[in-house]
Formats: sequence, structure tokens, C-alpha cells
Amino acid sequence: MAFGQVQSTAIVYQGNLTEAGVPSTGTFEMEFRLFDTPDVGTGIQQGTTVVDSAVVADKGIFIVTLDFGADVFDGSPRYLEISVRT
Repeated sequence: MAFGQVQSTAIVYQGNLTEAGVPSTGTFEMEFRLFDTPDVGTGIQQGTTVVDSAVVADKGIFIVTLDFGADVFDGSPRYLEISVRT
């Protein structure tokens, strides 16, 4: 019997969060959006908005798993927009 392997659409993203140049530590609410252009306000959003209300940063470093849905990574350039709230 052969088993197929299902590929997830999720990616793991590691970021560095600072405030006034100082690495942040704490829990933050973050929203992640994927766009097709690098300039804010000019592109078309690709996939869904990912919201995580409990992202933990330690000395600035945070790691999240993001899933924008199927077919957003088709080889075209993509640009990540991140909004942060304490």
C-alpha cells in the first residue's frame, strides 16, 4: 500500500522585534498580510490575513507559523506586512 504525503501551506517565520532600537521582550498581538508589491498601500493582498494574539518575543526574537492559504506562493515575489500591538 502506498501512502501519499500531503504538503502543508504553512510556513515558519522568524522575526526580530525592536522598539527604539532595543530588542523587545513580552507577548504581542501581530497581524500578518502578504502582498504582491513592496510599496505599502499599492499592492493586492495575497491569501488571508493571519492574526496571532499571543506572539512571544524574547530578546527581540519571535517565531510564528503562518498559513496564508493555497496558491499564494506561485513563484511571484511576495512581501510580508506585519502589524504589532502590545
